[in-house]
Amino acid sequence: MKKKRTYCKNIILILALIITIFSGFLIYTKTSFSERRDYVKRRLINFQSKNYWIFGTNIPWIGPGYGHDLGLDPLHPDWGRSYDNPQLKADFNQYLKNCKENGMHVIRIWLFERSEGLIFDNSGAVVMIEDGMLNNILDVMNKIGENDLYVYWTLTSSWKGPERNRRYLITDPVKRHSYISNAIIPLIGTLKSSRYFDRVFAIDIHNEIENEIKWTANGSWGGEITWEQAYEYINAVSAAIKSAAPKLLVTSSSGYHGLENIKAGRFNNLNLDFLDGHVYTDSGKLKYSWKELNVNKPVLIGEIGQNSDKWDDELQNKAVGNLINEAWNKGYAGVLQWCYGYPGTDEIHSLVYSNGSFRPVASTMRKFDEEHRDIINIGYARSKRE
Repeated sequence: MKKKRTYCKNIILILALIITIFSGFLIYTKTSFSERRDYVKRRLINFQSKNYWIFGTNIPWIGPGYGHDLGLDPLHPDWGRSYDNPQLKADFNQYLKNCKENGMHVIRIWLFERSEGLIFDNSGAVVMIEDGMLNNILDVMNKIGENDLYVYWTLTSSWKGPERNRRYLITDPVKRHSYISNAIIPLIGTLKSSRYFDRVFAIDIHNEIENEIKWTANGSWGGEITWEQAYEYINAVSAAIKSAAPKLLVTSSSGYHGLENIKAGRFNNLNLDFLDGHVYTDSGKLKYSWKELNVNKPVLIGEIGQNSDKWDDELQNKAVGNLINEAWNKGYAGVLQWCYGYPGTDEIHSLVYSNGSFRPVASTMRKFDEEHRDIINIGYARSKRE
């Protein structure tokens, strides 16, 4: 009888131990899942109520028409709009088809570089966007939608320049208001009039705002404004966009110093939906993980590429391939390769050779997309990991 009691006691102890361990496992699993779910949601970009990892490329200007592709250059209107050429329209459509076939889903395009498409009065205030540019923007929207892609519009790359310094659009409240009222609001109205408005992924207010900032003597990039002036400008433009299209995602990208200015907290208190930093490195290694940036918003790496100034297929493929995987493994919200290029280009970062055929890095990007399309990507169904 004593042996039986001892046996039963041991059974009870074993069962109690099993229950304790299992309960702990359930608590750990629930906590881990909750934390993992929260981490995924915080690091990804919420677009149209779904969380996505963003993947694509930059076509900053279409063909060789920097500063006069979609609109007229205000100082050289005789150059015309290169996109008015039917052949370039057809070429651009083919670029987009090529992007889709190679696993790229978001295309980043610049708008007002070199003040393109803007009409100014004698005081320097913005009067309007010329109609030809608005028509071309609608044509681009059609091609984006018809090719099952998304567009990431960047408003401008710089207001500086010896022959057209328009930094007053940042610093002068009256001139800034003219830009917002007579360019930004009409632009959003034009985008909303497109049947493919839902294909606008986001608006980048200013490409690499650092190029406008006045730095110390040993770190100057030739800028003239302060960070405080930049913040006022970014928040004013962001508020205007949100008032016209509340659900449209807005950011303002960081560059020149990799991710350092994001890590330093210089973009923390802005009215932005996500952050966008640009990284160029030959090794393809990211210095920081998303967590190490100590930000509370997703971070897209909106430009990636090699740092060396030479045409080198192997180097480009290694740098871009490593950066894609680093971004994926270190918690970033996606990457956009710099840049697609165009036939005849000598741009070292181009996806294509001068004859228009793809360089090896395109295959690397397509393979990554094929391996991850069923997990998280804006071009496919909702994430299974949400």
